[in-house]
Amino acid sequence: MATVTLPAPLRALAGGNREIPLAGLTVLRALQSVGREYPRLRRHLLTRWGGLRPLWVVFLDGRRLRFPALRRLSPAAHLQLVPSPRGGNWLISYSDFITLLFVFFVVLYSMAATNTAKLKTVVENLARAVAGLKSLEVVSPSISLGGALDKGDPVPIIIAELPPRPPETVDMLTDMAAQLREAGVSGDVSLQANVESTLVAFNDKLLFKPGTAEFEPSAVEALQTMLEFLQNSEKEVRVIGHTDSSATDPAQFATNWELSGARAVTIVRWFVDMGSIQPKRLVAVAQAEFRPLFPNDTEEHMKKNRRSEIIVINPVEKKATMSVGAVGSIEKIPELP
Repeated sequence: MATVTLPAPLRALAGGNREIPLAGLTVLRALQSVGREYPRLRRHLLTRWGGLRPLWVVFLDGRRLRFPALRRLSPAAHLQLVPSPRGGNWLISYSDFITLLFVFFVVLYSMAATNTAKLKTVVENLARAVAGLKSLEVVSPSISLGGALDKGDPVPIIIAELPPRPPETVDMLTDMAAQLREAGVSGDVSLQANVESTLVAFNDKLLFKPGTAEFEPSAVEALQTMLEFLQNSEKEVRVIGHTDSSATDPAQFATNWELSGARAVTIVRWFVDMGSIQPKRLVAVAQAEFRPLFPNDTEEHMKKNRRSEIIVINPVEKKATMSVGAVGSIEKIPELP
C-alpha cells in the first residue's frame, strides 16, 4: 500500500505516526485523504482550496517531483515530504551554478593541458577511417600553452556552433503537458511558447460551471499544476477570460463582459489566496466574445471559444521608439522637453 513519511514537525499532528498509508490515485488526492483523516494536519499540508501548499518539496520513491499534484501513485509508492528551502528553490539554482562553475574550470584546465600533436593524429586517423570524410583542422599544433612554453600569439580553438538549448520555459511546459496527460485532461488544455510569452489555455468546462464563475471540482488539480509552474518565476502573468456569443443569465451577469471578467478575477484571486504569487504580478482581463478562435457558428466552435488563458510574459529589451519618415529614411521621434 502507498505510504507517506511525514517530517518531524508534523508527526505530532498525526498522532505521532511517522508513516501514514495513502488512499488516492494521485499525489494530491492521497494527501487530501490524509487531511480528512487528520484535520489538524490538513491546514499545514493543504490550502483552503484543497491544493498542496508550496511549503513542501515532494519526493516519490526517492525522486523529487517538479509537479507533484497530478502524479499518479502505484500501489507500492512511497512519498516523502521535505520542507522547502527558506526563500524558495534558490538552493537548487545555486547548486547548479556551482556545478557549472566547476565544469568551466575543468574545461579550462583540460584545454591548457591538451597534447595537440596527439589530438591532431587522432583526427587524421578518423578522417582516413571514414570514407568520404573531409579533412578538418580541428586544432592547430601551434596552440600556445600560456605563453611561457611557446612563441608567437596563441591560436584559438574554433568549435562549431552548437544548437541553442531550449529555454527553461519549454522544459517546464513539457513536464506540465506530461502531468496533464496523466490526469486525462490534456484535451482541455493547450500549451504554446514563443520568445515573447508562454500561453496556457484551459477550456472552461474544465474550470467553471456553465454560465457561472464558480470552479468545477477539476479546476483545483488543473490550476495546481499551473501554480507550481508560476511560483518559481517573477514574470508578469495575465489571466484572460473568453466566452462565446451566447447570452448570459441577466440575474447573474448583464453581459459576457461581466462573465469573462469574473472568471479571470476568480483565477487571479485563487492564485493570490494560495500565497505564493505576488499580486502585483497578476493582471485580470475580460475579452467577452470578441476574441474568438473560431466563428461562433457551431456548438463545437463555441465550445472551443469558451476558454481561460494564462499568459506568462517574457521580459524583452526596450528599444528606442522609431518613426518612418520619407521613403528610405528612418528618424527618431524627438523627446519632449
